[in-house]
Amino acid sequence: MQTSKSFVLFLMFFILAGCTSPPVQSVHDSTLIRETDSEEETQNAKTNELLIWTPDNIFSNSLEGFQEKFPDALINIKEIDPNIIAEKYRDSLIKGKTPDIYVFPIDKIGGFSGVHGLEDLSKPMYDDSLFMQALPKGLVEEFRTSDSNKLFALPLLYFPYVTYYRADILKKYGFPSEPDRLSEWISDKEKWIEMAEVLKQKGHYITETDHQIIETALRTSNLFNGTYDYIAKKNAFGKALEGAVEVEENDLDPSLNIWEESGKAALKNDELVMFYMANYVQDQLKEWVPDQKENWGITTLPFGLNGVDRKASTAIAISSQSQNKMIAWEFIKHMCKDMMNIYKGSNKDPFYINKDINRIYWNSVTNSIAGQPTILDKGSENIWKVALAEFRNGEEITEHAIEQVHQDIGDLIRQDQKALQNLINKN
Repeated sequence: MQTSKSFVLFLMFFILAGCTSPPVQSVHDSTLIRETDSEEETQNAKTNELLIWTPDNIFSNSLEGFQEKFPDALINIKEIDPNIIAEKYRDSLIKGKTPDIYVFPIDKIGGFSGVHGLEDLSKPMYDDSLFMQALPKGLVEEFRTSDSNKLFALPLLYFPYVTYYRADILKKYGFPSEPDRLSEWISDKEKWIEMAEVLKQKGHYITETDHQIIETALRTSNLFNGTYDYIAKKNAFGKALEGAVEVEENDLDPSLNIWEESGKAALKNDELVMFYMANYVQDQLKEWVPDQKENWGITTLPFGLNGVDRKASTAIAISSQSQNKMIAWEFIKHMCKDMMNIYKGSNKDPFYINKDINRIYWNSVTNSIAGQPTILDKGSENIWKVALAEFRNGEEITEHAIEQVHQDIGDLIRQDQKALQNLINKN
């Protein structure tokens, strides 16, 4: 059994290395590894110190409450450069010199899905049904491997992606303006296109750019399912790609960016009446257009898309090498509960028409999210990034261009995908 686990670890990391763009250095040649060895803080011995590696220390406001419960615990939080975090974490697992707890950016966690070295948090020793039931189910299930049902991480801090829209303008032209009704309407691609066409005739747009639709899909969605099938051609992701092609064909976007002055001007003059962004824009929008109070609403994403900003959101895991697993588990529970409180209770913001914005946010993370992070993500995402750069620079978004991306990804992953699927079938 141990031999099988070691082989899986080797295979996963070999594939991940093969999917990255820079040439791979050997362990002995890498100056990065020599530097980190000399400075490394790892925690494999049984002590009262809990070592956490994280890209950002988001625990400051929650530590006092944890220390009140566990006064003897010494918390050592080490920030890891996000640019090298995947390599750093991978190297520590290979060497068996790990912290007690890892915090992962969700967009990088795919390289660790199914890897031997992270605790299975569904084990009986971690049983806490009330805590687990309170977590956002959609996100939790992303971190459960489909082949072994292993739960290798839990959602920690997350930012739901949503639709911001001008309720007064939609209502004026006969479209649904109440959040739930609009959510149902824009989940249908044909109805979303109809809305875009009608509003364009009135001088209004419901997306910043054609490629913003693709960016939203990539920012919130998985490219593969748990058995390593590529799922970006179908379901919500596929509908979003079709929508982007139709926006390009029918010139249904103003080619603006809300973070630029021209984009902010388009919000102020009612040209841009819908856009897609994470919930951290809720307060920002009020600063941009303060005189539009009570005209804006928030609802779910179009085309059936659903998820969080994967670049900004994080997950948390326990190293199997940790000698402090139970106190690590208590730390995880405390921090997850604290972060989850952001979305608990009512959120009635007078700027928006919503009776409770948190209900929209919570639905975005509890509803089922297609697929899960996998070892094949990195190389595939790099191909999409190249395509997006070309679309931003003026290349037309066509069915042929999208199909070429799918084909390039298929060519890249074919051998690794087959090896991983064979491994699942053997087990």
